[in-house]
Parts: sequence; C-alpha cells; structure tokens
Amino acid sequence: MGSCTSSPVSADQKQGSKDLVGAVGRTSKIDIETIPSERSSMVALEVLAGRLTIYRRKNVMYEPNGWLDYSQHEGLLFLRNLLDEPVGRFYLAEFCEKKEKKDMLKLVLFWKSIQRLDKGELSLKDTVNNPSSNTPIEEENRDKEDSEEEEKEAKRNARMSSHKIMRKHRRAVGDKRIIAEAKEIIGTYLDSRAEQRIDFGKAEWNKLRDDCVVEAEKAIEAHDVLALRKFIFLEIQNAAIMAMFEGKLHKEFPLHSEYKRYKFKFKKVYNFISHWDFDFMQTLGKGSFGRVIRVRKKTTRKQYALKVMSKKKILSGAENSSQVTIERQVLVQCSCRYVVGVHLAFQTSRALFIALDLLEGGTLVEAMHHCGGRIPSDAVRIQAAQMVLGLDHLHQHGILYRDLKPVNVMLDRYGNAVLTDMGLCAKFRPSIYERDERENEDGVKPMEILKPDELKCVGTYGYRAPEVLAVSSKNKKKKKKSLNANKTRESLSETATDQPEEQRKGYGTPVDYWALGVTIYYLLMAKYPFRQKALRINMVLPSGGMKATEEKLQHNVPNFKTEFDDKDLADVIEKLLHKDPEQRLDVDGCKSHPFFASIDWAALENGKMEPIYKPKVPIHPDSEKPRFKGLSDAMKQFAHENVLELFGGDNDMQDEYRHVRSKHQKLFRDWDHIPDSVLQEDWDLLDQEDDGEIIPEAEI
Repeated sequence: MGSCTSSPVSADQKQGSKDLVGAVGRTSKIDIETIPSERSSMVALEVLAGRLTIYRRKNVMYEPNGWLDYSQHEGLLFLRNLLDEPVGRFYLAEFCEKKEKKDMLKLVLFWKSIQRLDKGELSLKDTVNNPSSNTPIEEENRDKEDSEEEEKEAKRNARMSSHKIMRKHRRAVGDKRIIAEAKEIIGTYLDSRAEQRIDFGKAEWNKLRDDCVVEAEKAIEAHDVLALRKFIFLEIQNAAIMAMFEGKLHKEFPLHSEYKRYKFKFKKVYNFISHWDFDFMQTLGKGSFGRVIRVRKKTTRKQYALKVMSKKKILSGAENSSQVTIERQVLVQCSCRYVVGVHLAFQTSRALFIALDLLEGGTLVEAMHHCGGRIPSDAVRIQAAQMVLGLDHLHQHGILYRDLKPVNVMLDRYGNAVLTDMGLCAKFRPSIYERDERENEDGVKPMEILKPDELKCVGTYGYRAPEVLAVSSKNKKKKKKSLNANKTRESLSETATDQPEEQRKGYGTPVDYWALGVTIYYLLMAKYPFRQKALRINMVLPSGGMKATEEKLQHNVPNFKTEFDDKDLADVIEKLLHKDPEQRLDVDGCKSHPFFASIDWAALENGKMEPIYKPKVPIHPDSEKPRFKGLSDAMKQFAHENVLELFGGDNDMQDEYRHVRSKHQKLFRDWDHIPDSVLQEDWDLLDQEDDGEIIPEAEI
C-alpha cells in the first residue's frame, strides 16, 4: 500500500475539491460527482496511490516516435514525460490556464484526448467503487472462516504490481468507442468548423493537421481503428508536442509555482513507499522512541531493519525542532561501511519509519556474552579500528556522535563493527563535502551547525568526557517550551549545574575518542575504567561543579599499565582517556599508535580485512514466510507494550493526526527519503513485465 503523508487541509479540500493523496486513498469516501472531468484521471491515480505503491521512472526515455526523435532536445523529453501521465498533464494545463496561454492549453487537452485512444484512461468510478483487487490485505481483520482458496486469491491480488493493477482499472477502449471519440476529437480540435480548432503555429504542421483530418475521416468510414490509433493521430500528436516546444512550455513551466505543486504531487503519487510494501518477518529490539523489526520488501525481496518511532515520543523528548529528524539527516549524508546505512525513510501521521542495514551479528555487549564475558584483545583491536573509521567519517561530515558505547555498536554477519543510533548526533562544524551544505533537490536544508555554547551535556553515564560534563545545559536565554505542550518529559540532555561563562567553551571530536577509550576498556574488562564512586559523581555533579569532579577523577584513574600485560594496549587506552582533549588521541594518533600497527587501514577502509570475532547469524531462505500479518501485528509482539501509545488502537491505523497535532507535522516535512538507487530495482522489475494489450470492452 502506498501510504502517503497527509497534507494540511485547505478550504478547497473541505468543499470537496480535495488533495486526495493518502487520506482518500485509504477510505475511498469521495463524492465522484463533485470531481471535475479534467481532474478525474489524476484523482483515480491518487486513490490507487493510497492503496499501493505506483512505481514510475522520474524521467522515462522514449524511442523515436515516427518522425519525432525525443533525444534531439531535453525539452522535448521533459514535455513528453509531463504529457504522458495524469499529474503532469493536470498541472501543465493549470499553468497554461493561469498564464492565459489558450493555444497551449488546447494543445495539452488535445494530447490527452488522443492518448486516451491509445492507452485508455483510469476510471475514477471503477477505481473508487471496486477497491477489492488492490486494497492491502489486512489479514488480522479477515474472517477466520475465509476459505483457503479465497485467501490465496487475495494474496495474489495483493502481490499484483501497480502496472498490472492500473491496467486492470483502466477504462478499456473498444472499437466503437474509439470511432466515437475520434469523431469528437476531430469535431472539437481539428475540423475547419471547430470553435476550438488548433493552430499549430507553422504552415507545415497546419497542413499536416488538414491532411490527417481527411485520412482520419476515411479510416472512420472504413472502421479502420488501427490506422486511427497508430498512424493518423500519431502524426498530429507529434505536431502538437512540437508546437508546445516551440511555445517554450518546457522553459516557462519549471519557473512557475504550478511546477512546485507538480513535483510535490508527483512524490505523493508515484514511488511513495510505506509499511504496506514490506513483509514483517521478526522483531529485533526496542528503544525509548520505538521498535526495530526485520522486514522484507515485497517487490525486491531484500531485507532491512525497519525502525519504527513514535512521533509523539520524539516531540516530547526533543530539545528543539532540528533534533526531531537528526538521525535521518545524519544517515542520509553518510556513506561508510562502519556507519549503519539508510535505504528508505517514510512516515505516517503517527510514526516515523527508517529502513536500515540489517545487522544480525548483535551488539558488542552480546558478543561479550558469547565470548565468556570479555572479547579477546586481538578481536577488539579490529573492532576498535573500525569504530575509529566510523567516527572519522562522521567527523568529516562535521558531526559529533556523542553516544558511542558497546550497545550502540552492532556487528554485521561477517563480524564488522558498525555504529548505529544517531539520535544524539550534533552538527558542530561545516562538512568537508560541499554537497552537505547545500539544499538538495527536494528542498531539504542542510543540518544546522550548533555554536559551542549550544552543545549540551548529553550522552550515557560513564562514557561522557570531562568537557561534556563541564557544559551547562541551562542556557541563559529564555527557556523554550516543550515541542509537545500536552506532555512534559525529561530532556534528552542531562542537566548540570550552571558554570561560569568562561568555562562554557563547548567541545569537539575528542569527546568521541574518550568514549572509544571507555568502550575498549569495557570490552576487555567487562567494567568501567573508573571506580563506582567516580561513576556516581559523573551521574550527578556536586555543588562544586566540574572542578570537584575532575579532582575525584584524578584520584580514581586506574593504572592501566598494571591492568594489562600489553603495554601498547594500556597506552592507547590511557591516551584516549586523557582528561585534556588537546592531548587526547585523534584519528591520526590512533592510526599511528603501536597498538594498531597490525591494521592495514587502507584495506580495512575497503572492507578487505577479515574480523577475528565472527558472530553466528541465521540464514533466511527465500521461502521464509512472514511471521506477522502486518505492522500492527508485529508491534503487538513486543512484550507487554501498549500498541495504543504508538498507533491509537489495534484497528485504527488511518493516520488521523490523533496523537500529533497538525501544527507539529511540519517538523517532519524533511523526513521522507526514497532515493532513486532503491527505486531503480523496482523500475527495472517493471521494465521486465509484459505490458500486454488493453482488453476491449464488451460491445455496447
């Protein structure tokens, strides 16, 4: 099902001329009589888009069409892509009408009429009134007494591609209707007596128009439908698109506001992924904001870890609006084998979804358990080196991780360590990559760079560096209200006592290397490097502030050289846990340190060094059946969790903004991420399908 994010309701929508993407697609409750004829095809497409994902290439390449070669100019290809689908035609017509380009508007409508003869047209009435063949299968709501044959048929329908379903719902065009509509087209646009007769602007094209009328009338008299569809109107259709090209529609339309509306609607109708596009295979884990489920994409059969997060919880826990979508922004920018990869991000009005790399090797904490409580130092060496590369990649993008710990480092099936959970990341300086600092083609702005005094005291107890603890999270500016005024929650950052202004200098990349030092020590020793008394001091700062804490830490720092027989290991931990961030090891210091002398950094970066510790991971055969019937069923499986908190009830999945106010939905407008690299596989699958022929309708 192509679940689309609902947009704010306008006055026009309330009166029946609705933006039907999403909401109506689920309910199909629309008054067909109120939809103008020029909108019917697009509305029918929107209804289908609310039930399934309709895949379409963003820029279809066309073979030469008779004497017209679309490769001659990008403008011709641009116009053909617009004219060949309902959304593009509608907004192009709207543009022509607003700019009072009457001749161009006639050409657009003329094109639509001719195309209907060849490909048929989506029937709004049939699409709305007969949803059974393309409505997602909510098996949990099915009658248990349904026969096995009925269930198989329903599943077959659910697996039907959008291409086949759209063909099934098109209004099939029989010979008699083709003849009748051809007469209407000639009488409306081409005949010398027609009030809306088209002037193609050039004598040769007008002559072609007149010649086509003569030939068309002969074909109609002879009932030669093939000649009408494939030969006669082909010629005049080419003349129409050339006239639009000469009228500079390809240059003027992209500069108008209607083009922005077109791009927005295109994204909501085509290639819009939702949770209905996945099989739910297995629950993987849960966190403070959501749950993680192993899913399989129905079309490509690829598997992902789908993270499902409650919008309500995120809003109530975030300090500011930029923190709401921080994880998505970070992961979209990054491309490193040691930072978890993101494939898709989408949403409903209640929840955020992000499809990540499936890492089934477990966390480093689980690896410790499998190794008898501690991981051997040789295995830790490679894992630590991989974490160094992951941290350095984030730092190159100007991002602080701020939450490195064993439970946030997961292993892939080969044993490679991968950084996950970017919820506490922060942008502290510009990226070395210029593309990160530019607004992308979808209008998503670059991440906000925080000032030093805006970096808060965040992280996990025991892993925070001294300079992080020195930061006061109480800003002298007016305290902002919670993003969710209906519920007050503890802030994500841990509040420390106010510090003198001269001490509030912020922090930088060394805080992540401090956490790396703690992590290495913990993996080897199964305990924190500081005594429990010092750890408690880390948790709640005394009235003396950072000075008192530093004094305690200095008295409780262990002698690493006596704890480890490997002097290089002791030295690297000691230098990573240096209290002075200026003296602490960084990426270059780690790469040149004797402890990592056996690491071939270039090979490791290219994934050509084999890890020593290899987890046991399950093998998932292609024949594996989904364990859950859908998202709601999967969410219920988390032990004693209240599904109402996320989705409002067992059967209430209709995105009615019940839990998150509409004014807060705009904070998530940049969340969706459906890259062409993922869609390419679906587009290729569509290309492999046999288009078939439209079945002629029964004789009238």
